[in-house]
Amino acid sequence: MHQVVICFAMLMGVAALWSAGKGIAAITRGRLFARAGRHVVRPRVFGWGMLVMAVGVASLAVEMVVLTDPIRWVARLASFGLVFLAERTVRASRHPGVGSVGLDRPQPDRRA
Repeated sequence: MHQVVICFAMLMGVAALWSAGKGIAAITRGRLFARAGRHVVRPRVFGWGMLVMAVGVASLAVEMVVLTDPIRWVARLASFGLVFLAERTVRASRHPGVGSVGLDRPQPDRRA
């Protein structure tokens, strides 16, 4: 059973590295991968959200393998809080900020 937990933690570590890579690429170069690039208006905000997501997922992976029971609950709460904050930040990157260029353009009708 312990091997399954370690394998799952390793998969979460790989996901954290992937998220960190996406975040660093978005922050430093403003570059986004194909699927996210169509909807993201503010790539730097998206990048910071992905970095916070990577920290949250990595701390969840460490929490699964290393920590003991009393500390585990605090770590789990902090990790889920980071993941929630990152999710909100990534969602915010899809909307133009206040005073952004392009707000004077009419927005497309999304009803189909």
